[in-house]
Amino acid sequence: MFGAQGLNSAMDIIGVEDEDFENDMTDLLDDNCTYFNDMKELKKHPTHLLVFLHHVILQFDPAPLLCYLHADLLSNLSAKETKKQFAEFYNYFLDKSACLRVSVPQ
Repeated sequence: MFGAQGLNSAMDIIGVEDEDFENDMTDLLDDNCTYFNDMKELKKHPTHLLVFLHHVILQFDPAPLLCYLHADLLSNLSAKETKKQFAEFYNYFLDKSACLRVSVPQ
């Protein structure tokens, strides 16, 4: 009796290839959310920025985005504070052995 239930429940599992499943997903998309169209707008909404960061970390190399956000933070500091923080920025993104190395055009 247990084996028969196992066979029936396996039939109920929706696969990734299932077209009906893909059609259901399109209904969940919110086309009215424009925060993701502009980085300045996205930075004003921390929750959306977190979702975007999560997506980038899972799907792409996050180093360029993290470098951009770190540089943006540095641009808001005073000159004296920027000099203090630049060593950390250099070690994270620009050094040849940096774990988040970003290529910089010459």
